[in-house]
Order: sequence, then structure tokens, then C-alpha cells
Amino acid sequence: MSEYVTFHDLKDASVFITGGGSGIGAALTEGFIEQGARVAFVQRSDASAFV
Repeated sequence: MSEYVTFHDLKDASVFITGGGSGIGAALTEGFIEQGARVAFVQRSDASAFV
């Protein structure tokens, strides 16, 4: 039995993830890619750095 669940219905699905550059968002990005989805993600810098 595999350690990870695979979802065949994600193959070629389009996914957009916000916060995909680190943490949970990055893990989701990798997971969707491994499942065969087409993934776009964004990561913004800390807005307080510009104030």
C-alpha cells in the first residue's frame, strides 16, 4: 500500500495556489504537480517591508 493517496481525477486539472512559495502552500503545489495537475502559484513578499 502506498504512503500517499493518489487522485487520478487531478490529472490535467488546472490549479491556482496562493502562498505557494513556502510552507503549506509549497507542499500543496508539489502534491498537485505529483498528481499530474497543471499548477500556477503566487507568493507575495511581506507587505509591511514597504511601509
